[in-house]
Amino acid sequence: MSRFIGKIALEALAYRGYEIESWLEKFVDDIELDPLRNYVRRGSNNLVWPFHQRVIYEENGRFEDEEYGKYQVLHEFTFQVTAEEELFFVLVIFGVEYALNLEDPDVSGYIKWEENNNKSPLYP
Repeated sequence: MSRFIGKIALEALAYRGYEIESWLEKFVDDIELDPLRNYVRRGSNNLVWPFHQRVIYEENGRFEDEEYGKYQVLHEFTFQVTAEEELFFVLVIFGVEYALNLEDPDVSGYIKWEENNNKSPLYP
């Protein structure tokens, strides 16, 4: 599961920066992302890249908006930078939030950040 989330994280990062001039070169040359790239491509027998998981709303939950009426959110994502300058990818699929550190196989920084009223970065 962590390889799947990591792959989505790298694709989402490329997608978000696509229109920024010289982004591709920076993205490709960023050696801090190399450990995650290697993990999602090849896996590892002695390393599992941890992720944080929690439910932030019901799987079949409905939201309401004046413009769109009632709707269901299937998936959404964002990036969160913690006070320690760690970059986390936050993905929600059917109400389950997954958070993965893009630079280091450690989620303690996200758990510490999450204690800030237990809010998701998708809903500040």
